[in-house]
Amino acid sequence: MSSNSDRATSMVEVMDDGSISMDDDITEVDYKQQSRTHTARSSAGSTSSNGTGTKRQKDISPCYVCGAKANGYNFDQITCESCKAFFRRNALKSMEKFRCRNNDSCVVTSVTRKRCKRCRLAKCFQVGMRKEWILTDEEKTLKRQKIVRNRMIKQQAQLSLQQQTNATVHSTLQINTKTIEKSLSKIEQTLSSPLPIMYMKPPPDQ
Repeated sequence: MSSNSDRATSMVEVMDDGSISMDDDITEVDYKQQSRTHTARSSAGSTSSNGTGTKRQKDISPCYVCGAKANGYNFDQITCESCKAFFRRNALKSMEKFRCRNNDSCVVTSVTRKRCKRCRLAKCFQVGMRKEWILTDEEKTLKRQKIVRNRMIKQQAQLSLQQQTNATVHSTLQINTKTIEKSLSKIEQTLSSPLPIMYMKPPPDQ
C-alpha cells in the first residue's frame, strides 16, 4: 500500500515566473519502463521514415541533456529550448533545494525531464553547461543598452554615407550640366556667326 501511495504522490512547486509545475513522483522501475517505451517508439518512427527524413534527423544534433531536438548552442552546449530555459531558471540555485526520490539515478529523457529537477540540473552540469554565462538583471540591461547604442551608431554611419553619396552625385551632375551648357553655347555662337564671303579672282588674260 505504501508503494502505491508513493507512486500516486505528486509534488507541486511554484516556478519563478508564477506558473505551477507538478513533478510526478515515480520509482526507478517506472523510469526504466518509460525510457524503454520512449526508445521503442523513437526506433519505430525512425524506421518508418524515408531516406530524406532520416538524413535530416542525422544532420540535427540532439539535446545533450534530454535527447530532444536541439535549437543550437546554449550556455556553451547544444541543448533544446526547454533545457535552456530550465538551466537559466535553476542553475544559480542550490542543489539542496531539489530532492530526488530515486537516489540521484533518474534517467533524463525528453519524456521524463520534468519529473526530477535535481537529476535534470545535474545532467546539465554533467554535459558542460556553464552557469557563469547566465546574465544578471544588471548585465542584461547593459547588454540591451549596448545593442541599442551599436544600432544607433550603425544607422548614423549609414545615414552619413548616404548623405556623402548624394552630395557626390549632386556635384557630378552640376559639373556635367555646366560642361554641357558650355558646349551648347559654343555651338550656338558658331551657328550665329556669318559665313565668310569667298571672292574668286578672275583668270589672267591669256
